[in-house]
Formats: sequence, C-alpha cells, structure tokens
Amino acid sequence: MSKFIKTKLEVLLNKHNKKLSNFIKDTYSVKELKNKSVQIHKLLNPKPNSPKYYTENDLSNDLAEWFNKLKGAEESLISPTFFLEQQTKIDVIGALYSDAKVELYKTGTSKKILVNSSYSDCIAIINKTHFLNGSIKIFKLIKTMSDHVENNLSIVQDKKTKIIYFGYIDPISNSKYSILDVSASTGKIIGTIIKNVSLSWSSKQEMELPPNTYEFIVND
Repeated sequence: MSKFIKTKLEVLLNKHNKKLSNFIKDTYSVKELKNKSVQIHKLLNPKPNSPKYYTENDLSNDLAEWFNKLKGAEESLISPTFFLEQQTKIDVIGALYSDAKVELYKTGTSKKILVNSSYSDCIAIINKTHFLNGSIKIFKLIKTMSDHVENNLSIVQDKKTKIIYFGYIDPISNSKYSILDVSASTGKIIGTIIKNVSLSWSSKQEMELPPNTYEFIVND
C-alpha cells in the first residue's frame, strides 16, 4: 500500500513557482479537467475507505512526468514513485490508561493501522491518557529484555504481577528498575509509577502518531 506525501509536492511547486492547477491544465485534456481536479483533491485530502478510481500511484507518476519537463539540465530525474511512501499494516494490541498501565485487547480483537513500512516489525497501543489522547504509540515486537529501554520511554512487563506499564525506565541496583512519570514539557520527574521491580520484557517507543493522523483498517 502507498501513501501520497503532500509535503514533497508542496516543495517542488514552490521551487518552480507553480500551482497544482498548472499541473492539471498541462497534463489532462479539457474534458478531464474538472473530474481530475476532484480526484486529485480527494487523494491529497483522503477520507477513510473512500473509493479510488485515480490512485496515489497514478498521481505520483503523472506529477513526476510533469516536473521532469520543468527541471534544469543539471537536475536528476524524478522517479514515478517519488511522492509515495510505502505502508504496511501493524496490530494495535491494546490501550494505555492514566494509571500508566497498558490493557491488552482480547485475542482476536486487535485493530490494525497503516504505518511506514520501516515499522513492519512493530506493534502499537492507543493512548487514552489526558496528554495526546488518541495518539498511537509504536514499539518493536520484543518479548525479551532490551538495554535500549534504560532511560527511555518504553513499555515493560512486571515479572511478578504480569502488569504492563508505560513510562521512563530507570535502572537501579540488583538488576531491577523503577518506572518513572516524566513531564513531556520540562523533562523533570513528576513521580514514580512503580519502583524496585524485575521485568519480564521491555520495548522502547519507536515513534508516536498524533491524533487524527491515522486510520484504522476496516474489513481486514
């Protein structure tokens, strides 16, 4: 699956002092102008699960051909896939709540989202806390202890209780850890979520998708 990267288009339009309307007029016949304008608008401002007769691949290919006619002699050709980001589906396996605990969905009820294909080996949780409610946190699918989690935002499982927590992982003596609540604004420690625990497994947060920047896959 592919996602169209609108910022790449904006950069090139500004570089050549052009507008999207110039591309449409230069590329399509008079009979196609109105229809193509609507189709391109839908691609650049997508709605979940809307039908597509003119795809992201089609638009990227047509734009590459148009911009290649505008480029200078010293500039490299733009590839037909230049404006595309390859995406893959990953599972959203649970939710984070305001007590810093992660509750996993029951087997068979996980959701899926589209992400950059570089995160194909990851899983995700949805954030239901007050800060960035609705964001998606992405982690490597790891069921072992990783040194990379130390002093980083991570999800971990308490070996004794099997509870999964999210927070900053602070290594202490005797190979144990404290899980800290740290201010996103100042970086200062607000409190301790749990201390002096042994961990079954851990995984550092790889990235976070802000609210309203993703869509769940329906009828997967």
